[in-house]
Parts: sequence; C-alpha cells; structure tokens
Amino acid sequence: MWIRMAWHDGRLVWDPDDYGGMVNMTIKAEDVWRPDMLLYDNVDQGFGGWPVDVVRVSNNGTVIWSFPKVLSTSCDVDVSGFPFDAQRCHFTFGSWMHDTSMIRIDDTVKDGNLMELRESAEWDTRSFHVGFRTKTYDGLDYDEVTFHLAMKRKWSFYFFNLLFPCFLLALLATLSFYLPAESGDKVSFGVTVLLALAVFLLMIAEDMPPSESMPLIGWYVIVTLVLLSLSLLLGSIVVNLSICTADTTPVPAWVRRLVLRYMSQVLFMGDLSGSLVVDQEQKSVEIGKSILNDGTLQVPQINEKNDVEEKEPEGKRIPFDGRMEELLELVRIIARRLEEEREGEALEDDWKRVARVLDKFFMVLYLLTSVTVIVYTCVNGLAG
Repeated sequence: MWIRMAWHDGRLVWDPDDYGGMVNMTIKAEDVWRPDMLLYDNVDQGFGGWPVDVVRVSNNGTVIWSFPKVLSTSCDVDVSGFPFDAQRCHFTFGSWMHDTSMIRIDDTVKDGNLMELRESAEWDTRSFHVGFRTKTYDGLDYDEVTFHLAMKRKWSFYFFNLLFPCFLLALLATLSFYLPAESGDKVSFGVTVLLALAVFLLMIAEDMPPSESMPLIGWYVIVTLVLLSLSLLLGSIVVNLSICTADTTPVPAWVRRLVLRYMSQVLFMGDLSGSLVVDQEQKSVEIGKSILNDGTLQVPQINEKNDVEEKEPEGKRIPFDGRMEELLELVRIIARRLEEEREGEALEDDWKRVARVLDKFFMVLYLLTSVTVIVYTCVNGLAG
C-alpha cells in the first residue's frame, strides 16, 4: 500500500518572505513529530512501525508523510464457497498512545484509492471502503479508521483445472452402465473412475487454505464419491443378476410385472414381460411330443417321378415294435433334456433382461443425480 498521512503542526509555520519565498521543504521524518498510527492486526515481525523516510512540510504547518509499505494482516477467511468465494479483509489503523484529546482522525475520506492497484491473477478487487469509529480503552477514547478490502476470487482457473475434470469424471462413470455385464470390466471401470476422483480430492485439499468449513467443491467431490460408490454397488448387483444359471430361482411374478413390464416401458425398452421362446421351436417341440406320445410313426411316400417327398393325405402310420420302443425311450430322454435346456436358457434370459432393465434404470438415476449436483454446485457458487 501507499500510506499517506497529513496533519497540522503549529510549530512548523513560517513566513515565506523571511526565507526567500520558500513555501515548503522536505526534511527527514525523524526530525519532526509524527503520529503513532499503527496497523492493529499487524503480523509482521517487530512492532510494525513505519519506515524512516522524509516528510514534506508547508509554510502553513501542514505536514505530509507518504511512503510505500507492504502490510500483512490477519483476516477471517471463509472458504465455504471455494472456488466461487468472496473475502473481506479489514485494515484497522489507530494511534497507540494518543487518545482523541491529542489526535483526531479526519473522517471526510470515504474510500481508499485503487487507481494504482496492480491486477492480481487470483483475486478481483471489488471495493476499498473506509469506516471510522471511536473506541474506548481503559476509559480513554481512541479514533480508529478501518479500510474494508472486498475481493472476489477468480474462479476460471479452478473451474477448468479442478471442477471441470471432476464433472467429466462423474459423467464418465455413466459409461460403466453401458458396458455389458459379460465383459467383466463393468466394476473395474467404476473403480478406476473412483480412484481418479480421489486424486482430484487430494489436489483440491492442497489448494485450499485451512478452514473448519467445508468448501463447496469439497462437498461436490464427496457427493460424487458417494454416487460413484453406489454405482459400483448397483453395477455389482447387475453383474450378479446377469450370470444367473439354470439352477437359479425363476423370476418372481412381481419382479416380472414391475421391472419387465412397467419399468421397461418407462425406459422406452418395450414390454419385456413376455416369453422370448421362438414360435418355431415351440411348434417343433409340440410335434415331437405328439409323435412320442402317439406310439406310431408316420411314413412319408416317395414320388419316383420328381423325387419329391410327399405325405399320404390321411397319413400312413406304423406302430412301434420292441426295439423301436427302446429307441423311443432314448428319444424321450433326449427330448426331455432339450426341453430342460430350453427352459434353463429361458430362465437365464429372463434374469438377463431384468439385469438390462435395472442397469438402464440405474444409469438414468445416476445421470440425473450427477447433473443435478453439477448444476446446483455451479449455480450456488456463482450466486454466492
């Protein structure tokens, strides 16, 4: 800062005509009386006095003392809105030994001068207002002047280097729901994103000043970590559902109705509650059952003219004998095994459909929650 103080000293008045027309002069500051104005919350080493310099004295007794000074003071920092936070730092000056009967501070100045302020890469100075008050110490009144420096943090650096990558990581976790459960990378992908976000949390902690209040970006990272952890849990559930075997319990009716019918339609996946068994396969199985249960075999008639196999209109059936009965039993066993495999495949497919519907539902839920948290963080930070 540039400190500029002016006062009237009646002992330094002279007639310019007596001194060759000299109306002012510059002398050492230590040769004249100076007010003991100090920065109360000074954190510099030593008592924090002003540097020994020169003063300018006018013939009417006006003394002007002006010099540069690097001031260090303590401020109450609230980083709850970091990196969109605004801070106010107060510089209080006053006399250390002289009460109001000896020194009075002129209260006509309303603002500090920011004309020579160099632009900061991190802070944007909003105002530098001045306040005056009289405070009593040990029964004596002392004048004080306080300069209120209002600053707003420039958030673009932190947004593009910390927040924006966090946003991308949170949205990137949505891709884990697109990965098929059979690929084996569904959970490992989520763990990778979770570790990357944890690294960003450490970087944020290094850039923030120590404070008891949790910053806004810290809350965002914690919420995102919770969401990612839940996504890993949900992904594990989906993977477990997708690897169900034929020995698994069939899909309950309420799950089929809630998930495969209503939830799938809400997610624009159509009604998946019906069976996916191919009609032709069902037809073939039914024909085979009818042959095996009938006990007779329909023999096709060969047309020698065009070598086309034709069936008799009414069907010529031959009853099975003893050896044919043995073959028939073997065929029945194979048919039952094929039917059991078909039912097992249908059961596995039912659970895979449940897993796909839940996977998409969890993806939509996670995406909406992440976007809501991102929008709230940005809007609340910029508004604050």
